[in-house]
Amino acid sequence: MNQTQTDKTVLLVDDEMDICDFLSEYLRDRNIHSLFATNIEKALELAETNRISLIFLDNNLLSNVKGVEYIPRFKQINPACKVYMLSANSKPEVRQRAHLLGADGFIAKPFDFEAFDKVLENITNKE
Repeated sequence: MNQTQTDKTVLLVDDEMDICDFLSEYLRDRNIHSLFATNIEKALELAETNRISLIFLDNNLLSNVKGVEYIPRFKQINPACKVYMLSANSKPEVRQRAHLLGADGFIAKPFDFEAFDKVLENITNKE
């Protein structure tokens, strides 16, 4: 992957701060700027006020919020933004629901970092 700073911004949405910290560091090591939100309200605010290229969206957020239900809202804010679901539940019906609502992909927890890197390569190689 290109080791120069990219102008792309990735938004991480997960209610577990440890995951946000870990993924932020993972992206920083690849010279990719990231923002994070631990709740859907903050995530929507960041999406509205920043030029986000990619969102990694956890499906199971606090207060029984399902991240998948917010995919259309993120796409409405920025139709060019890619949204990848993150979930420990990778059952076919969960993946299908995410796809039907506009997700560009799905990454199962625990993370498959090869899949993560492929997504990042695609986003950083596009102007």
